[in-house]
Formats: sequence, structure tokens, C-alpha cells
Amino acid sequence: MYSAVATALSAVEASTRRLEVVASNVANVDTTGSLPTASRQKETYAPVRVVQTNIPGPNGIGGTVATDVRPMAPASQPRYAPDAAHADARGMVAAPAVDMAEQMHEGILALQQATAGALSFRAFQAMIRRLFEVA
Repeated sequence: MYSAVATALSAVEASTRRLEVVASNVANVDTTGSLPTASRQKETYAPVRVVQTNIPGPNGIGGTVATDVRPMAPASQPRYAPDAAHADARGMVAAPAVDMAEQMHEGILALQQATAGALSFRAFQAMIRRLFEVA
């Protein structure tokens, strides 16, 4: 029974981490910095991604999900922004290499993962309730 709760909880925790990363990437998509070759350096936001690893339970029953946040590569890409204070002579700045469609996809997957975890909790609760009705 414990493995069902651990599995559901790890799914919800992993989806939370994924949503936090998506929110951070989307919130900082327009945060620009200097190109690496610029004489005046202004750091740009470095986007990140979540890597999930399945951890099998004892005897292959159940299991959990571990998450790790890693930097995306490449972290930035040139963007034309001639009005930016840190733009180079050509009007170029470094912008985070965030693909908004990919972030939307990640957000949808995280929501589905959270829903699955919540439904697992509900199923576990129903099993326990049924167990005590029988006893």
C-alpha cells in the first residue's frame, strides 16, 4: 500500500517541479543580456529543464520519480534589440533560448502528471475505505 502513496506523491512532486521550471522560463523569456563578445557584460537568464528518472520499487513493484533541474544548451541566442542599453553596435543582445511551444507542451505534460498523481491518491483512498468496510 505504501508504494501506491509514494508513487502518487512523487508524481505530484515531479509535476510541481516541472511547472516551476516552465513558469521560470516563460517569465524570463524577454530577459536579455549582452552577447558573450560584448565589452559591457550583462548576464541573461539561463533557461533550465527538468530531467525525470524513474526509480523502480522493491521487487519491481511500484516506484517513484526523481527530478533534476539542468541548464538548457544553448542557453542563449542572439536577438535584435537596438534600444537595449546592452546591445552591441549591430543592435544585437543575448536572449534566453526558450521555445514557447516546448514550454507549453511541458506545462501540459506536468498538468497531466499532477492529475494522474491526484487520481492515484483518490484510488488509494477508495481502496482503504473499502478495506475497512469489509473488515
